[in-house]
Amino acid sequence: MIEVNGLCKSYGAMLAVDTVSFTVRPGAVTAFVGPNGAGKSTVLRIALGLDSADSGSVLFQGRPYRQLDAPSRRVGALLDAGAIHPGQTGRMHLRVLARAAGLEPERVERVLAQVGLETVARDRVRTYSLGMRQRLGIAAALLGDPDVLILDEPTNGMDPEGIGWLQELLRSYAAAGRTALISSHHMSELEQVADRVVVIAAGRVVADADLTELVHGPGAPRLRVQTPDTAALRSAVAEAGGRCTPAGRPSRGADRWADTGDVDGRGDGVGGAVGLGDRDMDGRGAGVGGALGIVDGDVDGRGGGGHRAVGLGDGDVGVDGYGGGVDGAVGIVDVDGLSALALAELFLRARIRVLGLAPVRVSLQDVYAGLTADLEQYRSSAGALPEPSGAPDHRYAAAMSGPRSSWAAEGVAGR
Repeated sequence: MIEVNGLCKSYGAMLAVDTVSFTVRPGAVTAFVGPNGAGKSTVLRIALGLDSADSGSVLFQGRPYRQLDAPSRRVGALLDAGAIHPGQTGRMHLRVLARAAGLEPERVERVLAQVGLETVARDRVRTYSLGMRQRLGIAAALLGDPDVLILDEPTNGMDPEGIGWLQELLRSYAAAGRTALISSHHMSELEQVADRVVVIAAGRVVADADLTELVHGPGAPRLRVQTPDTAALRSAVAEAGGRCTPAGRPSRGADRWADTGDVDGRGDGVGGAVGLGDRDMDGRGAGVGGALGIVDGDVDGRGGGGHRAVGLGDGDVGVDGYGGGVDGAVGIVDVDGLSALALAELFLRARIRVLGLAPVRVSLQDVYAGLTADLEQYRSSAGALPEPSGAPDHRYAAAMSGPRSSWAAEGVAGR
């Protein structure tokens, strides 16, 4: 376990790390992310005794790094893959590190095989590609078979096969009950392996949550509803304990409302609700009050049922003359706090006409960009650091502020 407690660090007038606190728990892969200059590397250097903090502490199993017995057997780290003498061979580099740490020479051959460098172990490091140097740095971190693994930007220069190998390594580490902390700018790669995410911006922690909770929020995923009855939807959702927020019109292609299979538009969903598809549909919309049939192509707009609802294509709203009270306005609303089944039952009960219903696809990159955009402006201003904009469900945990006290870390991290 790694515990970061109220860490502060200034360089002259610049506050690089501002009361940073988070915990990296065993049995999980924790991603530590943030823009360039956000304070990630400073936190890691302080953790490994390579820099001193103005106040706060970083503890490994309750002890600072400098107080660990045989630190290379407790903590393995890669901070800079280029910090290797180019004239050494890969094998000799690891032998020097193993001897300095009092490790068995056999560990060198084991980690060379583990990282896939046994065939080039006799080559000089200057001939290695960046991806190969990354693997050599990871081998050095694994030499002591440590319980804690810290990797800073380990995928830089790696090909897809190397990235997949590293992800499997991290998963196996977590599965064995060990602690893994990885820093990277590649959100799509982290999303494949991380269990928890800590986001830092302008020196402050702006998010600390499980990946699923960070991306989707707690509970049911966000659902996007396309309907002409937005007012009725908002009222019914609020009464059911959910929340509605406005949403922009989805773009063509990646975030389509429709299914890709053949649908006849007769309302094959829950309770015969809405028929949707990417192919031809007859638009009769049998189901909830004659719910809508929607397609990218032909729609006959019959809208059979109690409401004689509107038939819609992918462009403008068309009303067939029978839609009493329908003015042609269609809204897109995001709903939180209700499952798809609960929402479908709500449509039936409140007789809300629905053109589309789909989960909102949110990536870690989307969330990360939203969390860090405003805070990074603080770097070029002399004003007070703005508070992170939290979501209504409080899925993000902002860092706490607190008093500062003097603390200095000494010693050099074993590598």
